[in-house]
Amino acid sequence: MLYGLYQSAQGATVQARRLETTAHNLANAGTTAFKPDVTVVRTVPQFEQRLAFEQRLGQVFDRLGQPRLADDRGLENHNGATAVADVVTDFSNGSVRPTGNTFDVAIAGPGFFRVGGADQSYLTRNGSFVVGPEGVLRTADTGLPVLDPASKEIVLPLDAADVGIGADGLITDRLATIANIDVVEAVDESALTKLGDSLYAADVEVRDIDPNRTRLIQGHLEASGTEPMAEMTAMIEVTRAFEMNMTMVQTQDQS
Repeated sequence: MLYGLYQSAQGATVQARRLETTAHNLANAGTTAFKPDVTVVRTVPQFEQRLAFEQRLGQVFDRLGQPRLADDRGLENHNGATAVADVVTDFSNGSVRPTGNTFDVAIAGPGFFRVGGADQSYLTRNGSFVVGPEGVLRTADTGLPVLDPASKEIVLPLDAADVGIGADGLITDRLATIANIDVVEAVDESALTKLGDSLYAADVEVRDIDPNRTRLIQGHLEASGTEPMAEMTAMIEVTRAFEMNMTMVQTQDQS
């Protein structure tokens, strides 16, 4: 059994994962405050055991009546194959664009809005908010209530006419304080879990934002962090790498 066949198959698997990540980033190029993912690829060291892959491959060989790779006694002594180490999120700030809407709020700097309820809350950087018929400030896309520092819903007076949202999240109407939007910073952003709809699980350690690093901008929204041209270039490169690996698989199989 040619070990290069194994390497090329694993390389194709890595490129398929990269292609999936790139396609997801491109699909969200227009999503407010979207944070793109990055596939981290590593070279598998010769001393590392890849039992899961070997077992799956071995089951195929068993069905075909062929000896397993491990029986060749060469699998553990080779290196050079690649594997996906992790898929991480790039939390770099996206560009801020003006909308002119009173309840659109962008976060300039690190931080997240807390939305949901006291029993189940989420984090998001999508500051596209609307006021419901009952006066509750909600996210425009999911309808989740925006929370204050006490984990309570923010309710605006139905006759509010001149609402202002300060850099610290303080909501006022004709200079009278109404509420305060809770904005927190994740201690370890790499521990955040994407849930879809620009939401992240809130089961991470958070702290108050640093006003010297983070401020809110009313009437603006943060654009997606995806750079379409860079992702399109990456997609072409990944597609070619996948096709090359598959060609190597076919070539070695024929040999």
